[in-house]
Amino acid sequence: MQEESLSRPIYLPQRSTPTAVRRFLVLLLGGAFTVALNFWVLHAELGGGAANIAGGNPPVPVLLALTVLLPLHRFLKLTDTELTLFYLFAVFAFLPATLGGVRAFFPCLTTPFYFATPDNQLKEFWQFLPDWWAPKETLALRGFFEGADGRVPWSVWLPLLLYWSVFFVAIWMVGWGIAWWLAPQWLAQERLNFPLAQLPRHMIEGIDERSFFTSRLVRVGAVVGTLPTMLMVLCSAFRPVERYWDLGIYLSERPFNTLRPLLIYPLLEGIGFGYLVPQDVLLSVWFSYGMLKAFSFVGSGFLGWEVPDFPFPS
Repeated sequence: MQEESLSRPIYLPQRSTPTAVRRFLVLLLGGAFTVALNFWVLHAELGGGAANIAGGNPPVPVLLALTVLLPLHRFLKLTDTELTLFYLFAVFAFLPATLGGVRAFFPCLTTPFYFATPDNQLKEFWQFLPDWWAPKETLALRGFFEGADGRVPWSVWLPLLLYWSVFFVAIWMVGWGIAWWLAPQWLAQERLNFPLAQLPRHMIEGIDERSFFTSRLVRVGAVVGTLPTMLMVLCSAFRPVERYWDLGIYLSERPFNTLRPLLIYPLLEGIGFGYLVPQDVLLSVWFSYGMLKAFSFVGSGFLGWEVPDFPFPS
């Protein structure tokens, strides 16, 4: 009897009466979100460089779009299933616009061609790269790094983007399949609660049969979470404000100066979600960060390895 109770999962999706899903409406809403998100990232991140709206987890633009849809769900007659499908669609469409997509992936593809010189011998690697890897035309490469006055050579870039789109779709399908395959193990045996998925889930389903935003706990949490940011916004009108504490300024003597930068971000949302993360995951994060600083402390501080950005030389 005891073994049976221990093996029972904490949470399993409940079967409900299947409802018709308007896939066209979900695709329409997801497509509108994708277009708006890319214009937002283009002007706020890539153009201005002063924002990081596509960073963080859970994704803030996706939660913002879901917040806008919730008051409209009765007018549009959106079901919980359709809102969940929109959230999943938006999360996957959100990935290419993140820091590792736009800002890192394409520059890494074109670096061997643009920065090739007789000294670094990068041109010797060209023969190993297929034609669909990246454009090799000088004008297209120069326009990518130096700007093309708003004129994108789509005839050069569009075929390459289609090739890489197939690659990314394949990666996401593999990841989705692995997650689907491991879901019974995660739910029934390891009893994971997926804390990052609880927020959109409660936003869609509500709390205690009430709307999410009518909950007093949600309102108090929203005020507490936004208050530090609002104070920073107000203070920034009078003086520069940093969102972190740099403890590295107190480490000026060798070998302790090799630990710099040593930044602490007092983010209440990070503390809140960190409270819900399993302890073994938190331990692995702290252990990895400690090992990173230990390598730098020993390698640069004691062994004298003067390598820029050690242990990740540039």
